Amino acid sequence: MTYWGDENGWYYETFPLDVPTDGFGAHGRFLETWRRRCRGDLLPAWRDFDPIADFRDWYGWFNVKDVVSTRPYESRFRLFGTMVCQMYGADYTGKLMSEVPGFFSKTEVQLAQEMIEKRLLARSTGPVRWNRRDWVTVSVLELPLADNGRDVDRIISHIFEPEHRVAVPDAFCHDLYDKGVL
Repeated sequence: MTYWGDENGWYYETFPLDVPTDGFGAHGRFLETWRRRCRGDLLPAWRDFDPIADFRDWYGWFNVKDVVSTRPYESRFRLFGTMVCQMYGADYTGKLMSEVPGFFSKTEVQLAQEMIEKRLLARSTGPVRWNRRDWVTVSVLELPLADNGRDVDRIISHIFEPEHRVAVPDAFCHDLYDKGVL
């Protein structure tokens, strides 16, 4: 495990793929769902999941990013959860990371690069410094996905903000699925 912090009060950790799920708290079941789709030492692909069935308990609280390049790091938000949109005050679905200035710190870029190149899990925890909500702490678990099982080409993230957990109607998620977003 690698652990470091930054000047904004965020803490970052990376873990090997086989790290035990105990110790991940609210992220534990999300991690277990991801693990069920792993095939030995092969990573799951996004297509291995049924977004409606597999992520039912986390509607609105997860993101999927397509990795465009590793160095320099660039990604595009395939899906930006509705509850995460409310937290950030914007919907970044379809946007490149570079189109959202200030979204990723240098430390977060370093974390993503390490995660992709070394096939690691990552967890970030810190205060919400946007929308004047720095009294709220969030935790983000990032898990690698790979169409070929080996080369990370997507990252799925579970965002946990316990004070603001709200159910998202099934109909909304089915609508996203029908439109090809999920």
